[in-house]
Amino acid sequence: MYPLSYPGLCRKALGCCRRHALYVMLLLPVLPLRAGAVPPTDIQLPVKEIHENNLKGTAVSALLSNDADAGSYTYTLVAGADDEGNDAFTIDTKGILRAAVVFDYETKSSYNIRVRATNGAGEFLEATFTILIADVYETPAKLEANNILTPNGDGVNDLWVIKNLDLGKNNEVFIYDRMGRMVYSKRTTRTTLMAA
Repeated sequence: MYPLSYPGLCRKALGCCRRHALYVMLLLPVLPLRAGAVPPTDIQLPVKEIHENNLKGTAVSALLSNDADAGSYTYTLVAGADDEGNDAFTIDTKGILRAAVVFDYETKSSYNIRVRATNGAGEFLEATFTILIADVYETPAKLEANNILTPNGDGVNDLWVIKNLDLGKNNEVFIYDRMGRMVYSKRTTRTTLMAA
């Protein structure tokens, strides 16, 4: 308790003389500061990208607020503008944003989420983030090629075509005869080879 003095004039002083003074002493309680009493002014998500074909539960990044004591904030995904990607993510008790689904870049390359940071006093701030899905090189499930090559110019099996081979990649092709001897090799970025 701290005393607070306020000078003034007593009733008697008003009626008879100005020499009397009145002091009112108020005792005001000192209230302790509440934990987390600093309202959040910023929410940060340092990493805003995750690779496709991830495992469920993969961490994207830790959420941060303006208080050095990260334990004084809780983070939640909330409804509002730019929240259409909320269902694809979760936030754990340590404030880490995690994948709730397996992402596929070819299906969707970014997700918008809306996050709320709440301090111990119940004050909160909301922010939106765009999470990018990084494309990962995916090996084709199965390479397909015809197993007969007769380069005699008759238009039948003169070309060797390899299906599902990535165009533009530096691929190396080896052809062996039935005795296991290499008869042809070539480094190429094409999927169709002319028989030599």
